[in-house]
Amino acid sequence: MLTRAKGGYGDGLDIPGAQLDAERKELQERLARLSRKGRQILVDSGHEMHLEAPDVVAQAVADVVNQARQR
Repeated sequence: MLTRAKGGYGDGLDIPGAQLDAERKELQERLARLSRKGRQILVDSGHEMHLEAPDVVAQAVADVVNQARQR
């Protein structure tokens, strides 16, 4: 699972942006652990990681395809 490292949450909400970001990362980590092969990769990007870090996204897709082909 690819998780953006940059929060993007403002502090104009009822919950501080840092708290929302920490909860988002934790929930995505828990989701990744539901699979025996699941793992979380923090990507140095914001919401548009496919534009900000296309090499990381492409590698993650290639890894999934390669794992599927090995079965």
